[in-house]
Amino acid sequence: MEKETYTTDEAFEIVLSSPELWQKTGRPVEQRIKYLHKYRNQIPITADLKEKILRQAGCQIAQNTLWNEPTFTSKKYNN
Repeated sequence: MEKETYTTDEAFEIVLSSPELWQKTGRPVEQRIKYLHKYRNQIPITADLKEKILRQAGCQIAQNTLWNEPTFTSKKYNN
């Protein structure tokens, strides 16, 4: 049976919403409350911090992030 996968934001929200998962991070409850407030109020939290907390909670990356080439509008970058 395959494990369910989530985006970074979805997984982060799950960890923030679960006191049991948050406890696995070893971080204080006050931090959970602070990050939950930031998340709900759409105050930016860096991707690096989210990933660090997810790893501390025992989550694993299911697939590396994929990147597209940028689309430039400037002729300087178009060949």
